[in-house]
Amino acid sequence: MQQHTLPPADTPPVRQCVIALDERPDPDLAPATGTSPAPKTPDRTDGADSGRPLVDFLIAEAARQGFDDIVLLERDLPGAAEQYVARFEPCARFGVSVTVNRTPDAFGLQGALRGALPLLDETFLFLDGRTWLDGSWRALAARLADCPPEVAGVRAVLPAPEGQAGPDTPPAPGSRCDGGVWVLRRAAVETHPDLLGHPTGTPAPTTSVTTNPADTPTAAATGPADRLVTVACAGSHLDARTVRTCPDLVGSPHPGRPLRPAVFLDRDGVLNVDHGYQYRTDTLEWMDGAIDAVRRLNELGYYVFVVTNQAGVARGYYGEEDVRTLHRFMSETLNRHGAFVDDWRYCPWHPEATLPAYRGVHPWRKPAPGMLLDLMESWPVRTTGSLLVGDRDTDMEAARAAGIPGLLFTGGNLLEALETNGLLTPHRLCA
Repeated sequence: MQQHTLPPADTPPVRQCVIALDERPDPDLAPATGTSPAPKTPDRTDGADSGRPLVDFLIAEAARQGFDDIVLLERDLPGAAEQYVARFEPCARFGVSVTVNRTPDAFGLQGALRGALPLLDETFLFLDGRTWLDGSWRALAARLADCPPEVAGVRAVLPAPEGQAGPDTPPAPGSRCDGGVWVLRRAAVETHPDLLGHPTGTPAPTTSVTTNPADTPTAAATGPADRLVTVACAGSHLDARTVRTCPDLVGSPHPGRPLRPAVFLDRDGVLNVDHGYQYRTDTLEWMDGAIDAVRRLNELGYYVFVVTNQAGVARGYYGEEDVRTLHRFMSETLNRHGAFVDDWRYCPWHPEATLPAYRGVHPWRKPAPGMLLDLMESWPVRTTGSLLVGDRDTDMEAARAAGIPGLLFTGGNLLEALETNGLLTPHRLCA
């Protein structure tokens, strides 16, 4: 696994996700009124996913990867986006902001983007809204950050048979199809009216395909499409038909989020060097391979959680807001580097706390499994294939109590430790 150079600390991570609402009529999937913003998933017997549009899954996935500024491009069927927001409440459920911009469908995807230029950030994630490429969108954003300014964006592609969005005959073996995911620079959208080139599901040029972050378009590039770095992705590619029968989605107790195995990471001594009561951002030192390990877990399809005892709060060395500030800083650093943590848990209580408010035996303090169990309740975690990585025996005890295996990390490179132990396998939705 390639080691990556951290971007400058003052480089903000990409936060914006722009989604074009797919409003094509589909007699098999759309309601009779034809006013849905995307084809529907099937009714669940418990009603949790009844009439749930594909855009809801896309927003859920964007939110977990740290894209919390959502722009919906409504190209037809006025009011469809507002109906979705009112009914499914994505802002409250996923912690995002949602803005709707309407452009007539006749202008196509590129026209919809150009019509939303005043709303667009300098760099943004763009989803065509017709399909869901299950993979690390964060890694694509980091890939563009490595490119020179003349590069317009990054486009995700995948092998044609897996990339086929629907029941049509797949393109010839060896060709590649767009994955419906781009990371674009606003200036390129404004300058190149045909930047997006061809629609999703049609063969994409193979000459620009690259999985090497060092490869960039040459100075001889002659058209907008040549200014897009194309990155091969191996994730599942779902559309509104395939999500109807995907067991990871249909069987999930959390609407909009699929069942996945999870890796629970202790913080001090696993993600960062344990200097003792770490709470300052300016003294944080990442463990070797830690950022690449999180990125690799993201790429393999795991949920990634952090569970950490923070007795320094109970002893009065720092406050809970200091813990949250450090975790936000770590999240932003991971995001800039193409990685993300899905959720964080910390335990500020201790049996011998200096501060009375934090004194006592608490079920969240490891070796008790409370933090793990709370995450398993809050997220659709598949325990089969899940594990905890920690540097102490108390971490291993917590893992056993939660019913998952534990890996005792004794130092060195975290990514190498994970790969050497052979505990990680790719998890693909609907596989």
